[in-house]
Amino acid sequence: MVKFKNNARVKITGTFFANTVSTTPIYWYSTNSTDWFNTSSWYSDSAHTTAVNRLPLTTEAVYLVANSVRPIANIGGNNLWVNPNSINVGTIGMGLSSENSVTVATNFRGTGTVSVSGNITIDDPTQ
Repeated sequence: MVKFKNNARVKITGTFFANTVSTTPIYWYSTNSTDWFNTSSWYSDSAHTTAVNRLPLTTEAVYLVANSVRPIANIGGNNLWVNPNSINVGTIGMGLSSENSVTVATNFRGTGTVSVSGNITIDDPTQ
């Protein structure tokens, strides 16, 4: 478990938490909205041609598609956040923010930077 407070920045290098579970992929792609909770930014394919019009499920592996804007998830201010099985931030990275104390229990992958703002704990769900 790693706790972050006060605008921490975390550089993800390789596999942050190992994922040994086979999951269904879901892809984030947007060229304008950075809102993680914008359902029109989620696709069932990496070419972003088939919209799923919903948020990721706990059983899914999230992939952030190259040439997309960097998503930001304000996870403490609503009940929409679920911990996906894994998040591959690729090279674009992502932002996590929270006004409340929140635990993120997911597997991070990729080489992008994950910026953390607020009182967030990142917990390795495989332990």
